Amino acid sequence: MNDESGSPSPRVSSALVREMRLQLLLAASLVTLFIARQAWMQHGAVVASRPNVEKLRAELAKMNGIRDAFARFGGDHKGFVPILNKYGIQPPGASTPILPRQ
Repeated sequence: MNDESGSPSPRVSSALVREMRLQLLLAASLVTLFIARQAWMQHGAVVASRPNVEKLRAELAKMNGIRDAFARFGGDHKGFVPILNKYGIQPPGASTPILPRQ
């Protein structure tokens, strides 16, 4: 049963195809499990960080309130406007400040 064309017999080819399919299935399964594990770990990290995010949002709201108070103060006290301009804060009703070049 020695074939002179150099191609393997159909039995060997069929077994090789089955083995390759099995290896491909195994590799795809491992990749899927790895991605699922990473997603599960990321979800846990997101859930754990939610309290910190809420604290940061509260702090940001406070900072925005302080910035708005400075802007109102600058609207009433024109001598304070250069300081506001330095930090990019504009008083209410003012045009966009020109930032100095550094």
